[in-house]
Amino acid sequence: MIHPKVLADPALRQRYGIKEVPKSRNWLLGALIGIVAAWFAWSGYNAANPAVRSELVSFKIIDKRIALRGPQIAYGYLEGGFPIKDGWFITSDLGFIQDGALVVEARADDQIISGGENISLSAIESYLQSEYSNPEIVAFAKSDAEWGEKLCIATTSNIALDEIRIKLTNRFGSHASPKELVRVSNIPYLSLGKPDRRKLSDDNS
Repeated sequence: MIHPKVLADPALRQRYGIKEVPKSRNWLLGALIGIVAAWFAWSGYNAANPAVRSELVSFKIIDKRIALRGPQIAYGYLEGGFPIKDGWFITSDLGFIQDGALVVEARADDQIISGGENISLSAIESYLQSEYSNPEIVAFAKSDAEWGEKLCIATTSNIALDEIRIKLTNRFGSHASPKELVRVSNIPYLSLGKPDRRKLSDDNS
């Protein structure tokens, strides 16, 4: 949850979106997304309004995604493909506004559909990592004839599948019960430090 008072702390201002800064000529947009939440803290907001506003930027939720609008938002990439809708930049972050705070739930591009239900892989693994105080727990998906995609958990720890199922069912609902637990010697990571879910899926198919 990102609260204005938290964002006023200089050490925390660039937490939101900072990992998504691309290493290309479009780095400026990524950096902008990383600091735009700080302007929210500096300029104030109106929690009664469905679009949270400041003097420089507006926040809104569109289709469960965090959207930004303001004069500092770029008009697009040179190669196209910029996610603009009616002047709003649609981020890849899922969230909502509650009690005057912007709540960031998960990445939209980390979602799978299993048995007709949406499941956020990042939300699943973040919860388990917190519960077990262990970063070496990763949620990934495998293709499945019955479910379309099935939720799987990879870990380097000796954790029981039934225990994980109980925790996730109580937290997210029965649709978040993993179908498979894979114990690995090492979690594979991408160059940016994120878990390589595709490799986990390929190696354990």
